[in-house]
Amino acid sequence: MANSPTIQIHTTSAQPLYNARAISKPEIFITDVHGQLLLMKALVDECLKISNGNLSFLGDMIDRGKDSAECLAFAISLAINITADPSGRVVRFICGNHEEMLISAIREVKKEGGWEYLRYLMKRANKAYNRQGKKAGDYQAFVLDALPKISRLTGGKKIQGRKIISRWPALWRFITYGGAWFVLAASEECQDGDVDSIITRHLTGKAVGVISKTGLTEWLVSQPNVIRCGDIVATHGGIPSLSAAEADPVAYGERCKIDPMGSQKVMESINTRWVRKGFIDRRDEFPGYTVLHGHTIDNEHAEMISEGKEGKLVSPRAPLIGIDSGAYKTGVLTAAIIEKGAIRFVYATMQP
Repeated sequence: MANSPTIQIHTTSAQPLYNARAISKPEIFITDVHGQLLLMKALVDECLKISNGNLSFLGDMIDRGKDSAECLAFAISLAINITADPSGRVVRFICGNHEEMLISAIREVKKEGGWEYLRYLMKRANKAYNRQGKKAGDYQAFVLDALPKISRLTGGKKIQGRKIISRWPALWRFITYGGAWFVLAASEECQDGDVDSIITRHLTGKAVGVISKTGLTEWLVSQPNVIRCGDIVATHGGIPSLSAAEADPVAYGERCKIDPMGSQKVMESINTRWVRKGFIDRRDEFPGYTVLHGHTIDNEHAEMISEGKEGKLVSPRAPLIGIDSGAYKTGVLTAAIIEKGAIRFVYATMQP
């Protein structure tokens, strides 16, 4: 029997960060877990041991990895169960673009016909899954392999396929963006179209009662899109290059709330969950704050670790700091701990 993977933890030295001088209490940030439960639990445990700071999850707990439901439930459980421990710690949760796609997919599955289509996908997915002996590491790849190819669906020869995409576009997009775990989890856990149970069955503590009462979707959309801690602004994707967004990013984030009843119309350039263009290559400072974000992989984190170096170096006046280290493909999950005037990184690395 193969040995179980082990997790190595590495914490960097503190680096000066100009806009962190206004931090009154340490802040811990983790993002883009993408279904890597072992890494997530190891990283959270270590961060809570070494810092009494607040903990913020910046989205994309799901997709890419097979433990997506468990990762999202773990983050939600902490956010609800730890309202304030003896140290005064609080836990926050921000939706990423993949949680947004999940919400849209759930809405479509609950609509007339959506559940039947999901059952069709489940049947095709399970057939491929079983054929590969349940050894496939890339869940998205084998599920997509089980489904009709997109080119066949959009090439004019598969009329039924085009209708599938047009009728349930959010569900289709969610699956092709990495939400294959959703189909597999539904086939094993979902009863009578109760899609929320895929997540809620993994919740713990009082989170079970809260989500059962409010509903998963309703709780997710009620969470903030942008949080500000002193002069550190944290969000999933970034802050769009708009005067209103830069002047008051928290208020602008409220304008980017997910509409669970509306169609999924992604405005990537102005949405804090999706934005890259005009943000990720920014070199000018924001007006009085630094933005911490995920969504776009910063390869320097994993590269530094693989080269045996301490970790990523940042400029004291960096306008933005990305902490998505591409855990689902690099095996490195990153946390940032920001204290008064300084930042340090904690890395959880998967070892074979």
